[in-house]
Amino acid sequence: MKVHTYEAYENEFREKMVEAGLPVDKMPEPTPEKPTAEEEKE
Repeated sequence: MKVHTYEAYENEFREKMVEAGLPVDKMPEPTPEKPTAEEEKE
């Protein structure tokens, strides 16, 4: 039987856990937004 730590389990399923409203030890990093074409012109 393969065992793994809770940390490894949470790393694998963190996004799904957050989407389901389950508490997690470490929140996922926010994905940086790409600047729009107008913002790049500035």
